[in-house]
Amino acid sequence: MLLPTSTDHKGQDVFRTISITSLFTGTLDIVAANIYFYFKADHGAALKLTGTDEPVSFFTYLTHGGPGRIFSYIAKAVFDPTTHEKLLVAWGVVLHYTIAFLFTGFLFLIYPAVMKWLKNRHVIAIAYGVCIWAIMNLAVVPLSKLDTTPSDLKEAIIAGFIQTLMIGLPVAWAAHRFYSKKQAS
Repeated sequence: MLLPTSTDHKGQDVFRTISITSLFTGTLDIVAANIYFYFKADHGAALKLTGTDEPVSFFTYLTHGGPGRIFSYIAKAVFDPTTHEKLLVAWGVVLHYTIAFLFTGFLFLIYPAVMKWLKNRHVIAIAYGVCIWAIMNLAVVPLSKLDTTPSDLKEAIIAGFIQTLMIGLPVAWAAHRFYSKKQAS
């Protein structure tokens, strides 16, 4: 029977921490996106979730497919828009959390070097949130099938704020905590 080496344990520990952090930040991000989208769509009225143009409650928005529309939109960046809606939603979830995992893992990889340079986890969080926004909106989305770029300064600022608050801060805090514990042991 093979016993795990200390290197295997450390690798498992960082993978587990990145996985949990990415699930957390991915969920924060999608919740924020749904809240923003709900209000942007005039309390869901513009989505015609109930067949009328009347505003709906947030509960109605949640239970009548509002979040599915966001996940479907994410998947349409890769898949044909005529793909079955449930399949688009499922792929949207997979793509969203994969992207969250990749961004989280990347910051965990570069965190020790960036910390030596910037020396403050809050500055790292803000810088990372802005970088995530820039990568997604200036590279990933324009290269996707969505072919949209941010055209409104207000929308860009709100999106950057959401990226910083929902992804940048939690990931920087988690990385800081992980590396602080690692140094203490």
